[in-house]
Amino acid sequence: MTERTFVMLKPDALHRGKVGEIIGQLEETGLQIAAIDIRSPSKELAREHYGPEIAERHGEDVRENLVEYISEFTVIPMVLQGRNAVSKVRDTMGESFDPMECSPGSIRGDLSSYSTDAATEEAIAIPNLIHGAESAEAAENEIDLWFPESEFAAYERPDFDYINDILG
Repeated sequence: MTERTFVMLKPDALHRGKVGEIIGQLEETGLQIAAIDIRSPSKELAREHYGPEIAERHGEDVRENLVEYISEFTVIPMVLQGRNAVSKVRDTMGESFDPMECSPGSIRGDLSSYSTDAATEEAIAIPNLIHGAESAEAAENEIDLWFPESEFAAYERPDFDYINDILG
């Protein structure tokens, strides 16, 4: 069964020249890019994306730092699809939003070394390179927020079925 998920490469991924490496890691999991863009989101879009539940879990300061961060710079939102897309992206990103708590081999564990404590001390959003939807439901909500259905592309990867069968 094919599943879709939402991913956003944050400004630090672009600033550090890690976009190709990160997308490559995601594609290595067998997922396919269904939609991709590059843009500077408005504060309104950023606030919708980082909704009130972020403030409830992490505090309003954290939410506002995230809103400021992604609305001040360029991001790359995308939709990936394939078997178990949400869990594959979450595993590939790393098990925590704090790069210092992520395993080696994960995007955040290998490519980001900024700690939550340092970001809190500096009153900035933690530069952890990537956002990935937390669930299939969240993914669909985020996809609807960022991409109209007309922006999806269909293409066949000759290895798509094989990779999905092997990587499950």
